[in-house]
Amino acid sequence: GAVENHQWGGSSTILGADVDYELTDWADLSLLGEHRTRTHEFREVEEDAENVFGAGLRLRPLDAVDITGNYRMGQRRLDSFIPEDYLNAAGLQLEPKGLRRYDVADRDQSMANAAVNWVVGPKLDLSVTYSWTQDDYMDSQYGLQNADNMLVFVEGTIHASKTLDLTGGYGFGQLETKMASNE
Repeated sequence: GAVENHQWGGSSTILGADVDYELTDWADLSLLGEHRTRTHEFREVEEDAENVFGAGLRLRPLDAVDITGNYRMGQRRLDSFIPEDYLNAAGLQLEPKGLRRYDVADRDQSMANAAVNWVVGPKLDLSVTYSWTQDDYMDSQYGLQNADNMLVFVEGTIHASKTLDLTGGYGFGQLETKMASNE
């Protein structure tokens, strides 16, 4: 009979620690370590695990300025690949043998974020945020090979009165991907 597969069927567990340390009155250091496991229902990969490590720094060089930056890296590895899930009932190949779907494929991920927040005065706040993510699917012969994502966002808030804030911003993002197929 037919097997029903829910797109989001599965579960995940995250175990980790985040340690924050005040270096001085104007600088903080953060360290992160996590182990993530996921199970997938009716998928070509039943389980995967990811180890994540990160570090961050927060600086307050002036009372009105806050600067943050952090870096995170993760390595996701699948437990095993079930090639039979790419065959139909007659045993014919439905998907290329080297295809690994990005959401369950082995992946190395790097992420970096930086932000500057400035209280210009009692009536104006400004902020600039930058984010970068790089995903590398090193074992995928077909499908998504890698992705680079970058986002810059500038925002300002005018405190017009005690009860009214006006916030506006502009963001720019760019995504570059490399895909491979057998065609």
